[in-house]
Amino acid sequence: MKKIGVISIICLFMLSCIKVSAVEKAVDNSPGCQVVKFREELKKIDEEMIKGELKYPYLVDEKNEFISSINSDLSNDIEVWISDLKDLSVKYKEDMKKNNLSEIRPFEVASNYKITLNRCPYLSYYIDFYQYTGGAHGITTRKTYNFNIKDKKSIKLKDLFIEGYDYKKVINNEITKQIQKDKDNFFEEGKAFKGISDDQRFTIGQKGIEVYFQLYDIAPYVYGIPAFNIPYELLKDGLK
Repeated sequence: MKKIGVISIICLFMLSCIKVSAVEKAVDNSPGCQVVKFREELKKIDEEMIKGELKYPYLVDEKNEFISSINSDLSNDIEVWISDLKDLSVKYKEDMKKNNLSEIRPFEVASNYKITLNRCPYLSYYIDFYQYTGGAHGITTRKTYNFNIKDKKSIKLKDLFIEGYDYKKVINNEITKQIQKDKDNFFEEGKAFKGISDDQRFTIGQKGIEVYFQLYDIAPYVYGIPAFNIPYELLKDGLK
């Protein structure tokens, strides 16, 4: 009986080690690899036709050119977004005047973010950009940002896997499985999901990779932004 008990404990320990190694495989603990420091930035938008407050992460390492480029690219994303809304607001204001409608409501904007992993070599986060330009409700667009800080590059989903590994098949199967558990809340009972794309939105997390779809992609607005966690255990054979 004691032998059986010892064997059981050893088996449980081995299983837990396998699970941990599957997670650890997604990150790099090499010496000299440090997490990225960041602070929260607040930007108030107070234009005639656009109002709101934006919240987003600012990476703190001015001596690192790659980090600076990440901040610059994000600032550019925000500027382009607000610029597009300004153009839209001009047309909106003109249309309202043409129709003799005096109550012109300014557009509303907001943003929020979540750091999903900050562990060398990976930095991963998403920002939700919200805009209300009229109608029944506003729209939130989730944009994801994934970087290999050590290699100084932005990464796509395929970059996490060894060459030749069919990561799309594994992820598609898992998403389909999760959808089927809640198929009534998806378009065409889940049949609207046709598989992930080459530029699929995702973030890297502690327990797995999170895959996202935009509003209306595969589910009604009321469902929110569809998110699917793909555990590392399912991907352990293909992770770099």
